[in-house]
Amino acid sequence: QEELLHLPGRGLWQLLADLGLDVAQAKAAASSADVERLLRQDIADMKALKVDKTPGFFVNGTPLSEFGEAQLRALVNRELSKPKAP
Repeated sequence: QEELLHLPGRGLWQLLADLGLDVAQAKAAASSADVERLLRQDIADMKALKVDKTPGFFVNGTPLSEFGEAQLRALVNRELSKPKAP
């Protein structure tokens, strides 16, 4: 994981420390079993929803295929017009 936290010229942890974050506490939280479980669930959700880029927007599980305000409004309206499940 450390390689993911590298910024050119300095590390992310150092940047966060400079901003006042308690780095020891953050590292402990980041490596906790709870965070591991949440990340595994996020990955499973991404695979199930076929997310291949970020940001990704979904309305009731339906992906927004093209980003834009008009497209998002149209998707929301389509989802709102669907019959509600009993």
